[in-house]
Amino acid sequence: MTSEVTPMPQIAQLQVSPEISHAFDLAFLEAEKFRGQTNPNPPVGAAALDAQGAVLGVNAHRFSGESHAEAGLIENLKKLGKAELVDTVVITLEPCNHFGRTPPCSEALIRDLPRLKRVFYAQPDPNQKVSGGGPGRLRQSGIQCELVASPAIQRRGLELIAAFWVKTQLGRPLITVKTVHRGNYTKESLERLAAELPSPEFENSMIPPEGQATFGDRAQLEQAHLLRRRADLILTGSGTVLADQPSFTVRYVDDFKDKKRKIWVLDRRDRVRHQLPEYFDLAAKRGFEVLKVESEFDYSLPSVFGYLSRLSQNDSKFMEVLVEAGPRLTKAILLSGFYDLHVVMACCDPNEKNKPLSQTAITAFTLFNEKTFGFAQS
Repeated sequence: MTSEVTPMPQIAQLQVSPEISHAFDLAFLEAEKFRGQTNPNPPVGAAALDAQGAVLGVNAHRFSGESHAEAGLIENLKKLGKAELVDTVVITLEPCNHFGRTPPCSEALIRDLPRLKRVFYAQPDPNQKVSGGGPGRLRQSGIQCELVASPAIQRRGLELIAAFWVKTQLGRPLITVKTVHRGNYTKESLERLAAELPSPEFENSMIPPEGQATFGDRAQLEQAHLLRRRADLILTGSGTVLADQPSFTVRYVDDFKDKKRKIWVLDRRDRVRHQLPEYFDLAAKRGFEVLKVESEFDYSLPSVFGYLSRLSQNDSKFMEVLVEAGPRLTKAILLSGFYDLHVVMACCDPNEKNKPLSQTAITAFTLFNEKTFGFAQS
């Protein structure tokens, strides 16, 4: 999955205050609640602070066609009588300066926040036709507007809009691979495990204990179901379906109302239809659109992801694919490079005598594919 990408802009390294970092935390947490619901728009969060650094309000974009994060934030502040107290606004994505289905947020910030002095954002708009317009307009009006000088916040901003970034820059859906590993892993040891792929430990640690279809505690399951919630298509293999008959539904967190998802079982020999013929009918009853391909489809990974790209080009809301598969297919995808994000999770093996390193027994983080995003892991 290689393509030309727009390089990240270079900025002066300014110190980020604890108050600004905290405001960004709140903005990201709010935006994450709607990740996967805002398609074809990106999820965006915003927070406002007064001159002393106290948070006055937080808001996020919820649905395409409805108020952007900044506009909704301003409306809430005006209702509370706090608009004139705003000194600083932080936004997870640069403010827009163009008319779409909603008016420009840059103009709203200038017009409705009379004492606004600073705006910080975590990511520039990946759409080069409009990128820089909002910050430029704010600077023209005398308001400082800068990309936040924190690599960690910028990285978090890119992860939040990864599906929008890939769709805009590369014209295809984001491919997210999820792996869950059984054992007492720290973040460092799990990163080493992922980096050493292929390895027997990587694959063996993905296999549930005998007699179980899955493993993990409530925290890990909630994390996994948040990934499902934002996905537009679940990609899996016939071995996973035949072994576990997974429903792939969102159960451990509240699902988005009216969210439509597809499911595609890679099954070269059509084993599922012969051995488990009711599976696809049940998937359809659960609300999935079951993808079907022609009998001569070759199922090579380039063909698979080429097909997904074509689907995405014909559907503006089709923005993210989640790979939930067994060790064999997962390893093949990771080694091929046909992915963008690798979400790695671990939970304590109940058979281990040692206690987990955290109360939730979960370690989770996201690895970016350098070939997609144009930078190495930090």
